[in-house]
Amino acid sequence: MTQFKVLIVGGGLSGLMLSNVLKSQGIGCEVFERDSDPDARHQGFSTTFHEGLKALKEHMSKDRLQDFGKQVGVDHENNAGGISFMFFDSQRNLELASFELPAYQGYRINRKRFRNWLLKDGCLSIIARQLLGDEKFNQLTQINPIHGIDRSRGEPFEVFWFLSRTDQEPLLIAPDGSNQTKVLNTLKSWASSAYEGAYRQLIVGTPDDMPVKRITIREREPVYDLLMSPHRRVVLTGDSAHPMTMFRGNGANQAILDAGSLANEIRNIVFSQKSLSKAVDDYYKEMIPRSRQAIVDSHLTAEIIHNQPDELSRLISRRKKKEV
Repeated sequence: MTQFKVLIVGGGLSGLMLSNVLKSQGIGCEVFERDSDPDARHQGFSTTFHEGLKALKEHMSKDRLQDFGKQVGVDHENNAGGISFMFFDSQRNLELASFELPAYQGYRINRKRFRNWLLKDGCLSIIARQLLGDEKFNQLTQINPIHGIDRSRGEPFEVFWFLSRTDQEPLLIAPDGSNQTKVLNTLKSWASSAYEGAYRQLIVGTPDDMPVKRITIREREPVYDLLMSPHRRVVLTGDSAHPMTMFRGNGANQAILDAGSLANEIRNIVFSQKSLSKAVDDYYKEMIPRSRQAIVDSHLTAEIIHNQPDELSRLISRRKKKEV
């Protein structure tokens, strides 16, 4: 058994998943996190969790997963999970498409609860910037033309509503604390022309002094030659390796799959089944095509949702066939 210690930069989903798996295998690791505690900052939107379940079932005990839904789910009284989504055109009063994930095959999870359950750097990762170099990092990290604004409560973190639209040249100025009313009035005018009934009232009825946040959506495809550091001792996972749009609900799933895949390769190093170079190479050869496809799928979904809504039914049909 080779003496080996893993330093994990970032206590996000993939970082904590990796530390959990390594600990269960008796492999030394240490997590470095900028936050002083798990509650130091908000943990973002809830997310759809499905593909990542494969890695959890592979690496976590049945006892650990027994109450997974209750411990991490948005609906924490429902341990079985299961998800039902509907895409609805409020102007035409028309259901465009819908799909379901059966019980125990999909969950809508609260990121904060999931992070605590597992107790990374991220899309603007300093580690990724150092590894790729400033020029390549900036060149590869694309700002998606879809811009989002959410109206959120401060404590505890809850998204009241999220409004997004495609703008190659952003029409909406970013809220900076001094222009909240102006930004919110612009959003209300858009909502008035785009929505009807309760959907419209949800946004139009928001008080003018309520704070709103701009969401910048970044995408970056992983490139093998740039990720393979000369000494093979710096390895990226999750958003630091492959940020993607959130409109397919795939980022967290890919992060968990990354952690499971990397943990397997680290185990191969520790038990002398592979060299360090071979293990890192195999990890990237598994991770890169998988995450690239996820980035493409997420980008396409975002494009269809915002610009080709009548194509949604075809998109959902293709997804169902793929899952079968």
